[in-house]
Amino acid sequence: MKVTSEIKNYDQPSKSDVQVHSHWSNNRMVVIEFIGGEKRTVWAADLIAAIQNAKNTGGL
Repeated sequence: MKVTSEIKNYDQPSKSDVQVHSHWSNNRMVVIEFIGGEKRTVWAADLIAAIQNAKNTGGL
């Protein structure tokens, strides 16, 4: 089963949203789809860690 989540983009001016898809054969990986259909396959744990690190620096 393929699962897709869409991540809303908040850039100004507005750009296309990003989609994250389940990997077809490895549940530890995800596929990130960018504008124009360009895709990257990454380890889900690495993406989660990168997001946590980005949230821990700067901002409010």
